[in-house]
Amino acid sequence: MNINNFSNNIRFCATAIQPAMTQQVIVSSKPQVNEQARTKTYVPEVSEFRQAQNQTKTIYPQYTQMSNTIKQPNYTTTTTFNIGYINDFHGQLTKMERTILPLKDCDIRVSGGDNFLGDERNVHLNKGVAKYMNLAKIDSSPVGNHELDMDQKTFMALTSGLKTKFVDANYRQVIPDPKEAERLYRETNKAPINDRFINSYVTEIKGKKVGIIGVSPVDMNDRYTHADYYDDCQVDSLEDTIKDIQVEQQKLEKQGIKHIILLSHMGYKNDQIAAKNISGVDIIIGGHSHNLVKGVKEGENLLTSKSGEPVVITNGGKDGDYFGMLNVEFDDNGIIKSVQNNIIPTKNYGRNLIYQKLLEADMENNKEVGYITSVLPEPKNKLIEENPQANFIADAMKNELGVEIAFLNSANLRSTFEPGKFTTLDAKMISPFDNQMTIVNVTEKDLVDAFKFTSKTLVNSRPGLFAVSGLKYSVRKSDGELLSMSKVDDKGNEIPIDINNPSSTKTYRIAADSFVMRGGDKVTSLNYVGREEKVFEFDKDKLVCDYIKRQNKPIAIDKNQTGRVNIVE
Repeated sequence: MNINNFSNNIRFCATAIQPAMTQQVIVSSKPQVNEQARTKTYVPEVSEFRQAQNQTKTIYPQYTQMSNTIKQPNYTTTTTFNIGYINDFHGQLTKMERTILPLKDCDIRVSGGDNFLGDERNVHLNKGVAKYMNLAKIDSSPVGNHELDMDQKTFMALTSGLKTKFVDANYRQVIPDPKEAERLYRETNKAPINDRFINSYVTEIKGKKVGIIGVSPVDMNDRYTHADYYDDCQVDSLEDTIKDIQVEQQKLEKQGIKHIILLSHMGYKNDQIAAKNISGVDIIIGGHSHNLVKGVKEGENLLTSKSGEPVVITNGGKDGDYFGMLNVEFDDNGIIKSVQNNIIPTKNYGRNLIYQKLLEADMENNKEVGYITSVLPEPKNKLIEENPQANFIADAMKNELGVEIAFLNSANLRSTFEPGKFTTLDAKMISPFDNQMTIVNVTEKDLVDAFKFTSKTLVNSRPGLFAVSGLKYSVRKSDGELLSMSKVDDKGNEIPIDINNPSSTKTYRIAADSFVMRGGDKVTSLNYVGREEKVFEFDKDKLVCDYIKRQNKPIAIDKNQTGRVNIVE
């Protein structure tokens, strides 16, 4: 059923609550009801017009008359929930600090997953994340793939004091033999992680019982940082996950729960599919796909459920750049009447010194390493545009490791350089994964094949263009064709590389991280595992700090970090 059929009047109202806050959609429910799909009583009602603070646009969509056999009582009372949400913060402590106070007065705070980032080597950062979740009173979260970057025992130890519930109806550890499970728990890094997961639970908001369900990404098996850490776990397919959600919804509905929230780390497209194919779920707090979903748009993040009721979906981007406040008004029967989705930039709020001390207490030796005078901004889409900040990091990799060429996937960067004092924690926030740096002698053919593959990002959207140092290349925008490539020596001389007939014997001494050099993001020509010249126990953040200190002067990230990736129209 089209969303127009449950909305007699939908009004988009620009509000002035916050500069970043967006429009309100008022839904006067007149759904065409599938009685067998859901047992709730459906309440058709026409809302009175409300005056917005700014310009109001009124839309009169197509109206479908309800069956005369459905009783239409006149409910007059409503309840509004103010739901604070985050998703895909990826361990960004300095941004997390900024959200605690503005989220404080929400009725409930929840996450769409991927709060943590990095394996057991990143435990100091992730301890800070766990503190944030407790201080911010994040009530619950699904299990995102980055929650499982670390091994099972580290995950259990890190979350032992966590008050946030992990809600997960489609992912579980499966070890059929209890004796084998005991042996694994005793002799390996396996642990009884199912003890941390619940399918759903019931909480209370403003005197109303609310059911909360959670689900993990259905592509979890393709997203592990260390697949062997969780080779005893299973995730359901999208089709089965939708069934899992419906089972939990039915359990909650039998308890008389009329308001249900789904915390999903499946991604925006899968959330849209789920919204249309389940009944009884009112709100989906999403994550995983990093979409920045602003406001409320019918047919996009305001959809019709299987039983003909409105469902609203959120997704707040990634890396803690934004957080959200969702205001949802329900009628007495638990049907959404109006909804306002406010996306708020974290940079609008300053860092709280008290929270800063508390969250960063476990970070080792956070020291000032230099001063940044000016920074060229990141591009709007760093996957398909040259990123001067990423090129600066490539410069640090090349110079500190003494190689010919350095490159990195700029999507690997999770924060940005800012003018002012630069610390080791700032570097960690920019490059938080804690991969291992490598030096590898890569053949010309493998190098060219890798750049041909990543250049197709311009038409495939993934995996992202490489940021480079000691190299220049050109890509045609219309089809993602690699047009040219040159090595750049220390004097700035360009030596062309024959991309049409690259050598299988000529090699270049290259610096890249372990993720790239194991063929990550399906760049298979760069799978050089076991063939590295050297593997280091540090990542790009250390090299950036060393490079800035070595300059012994204020740093400008400027035009010297541009002109290396040329996108040809």
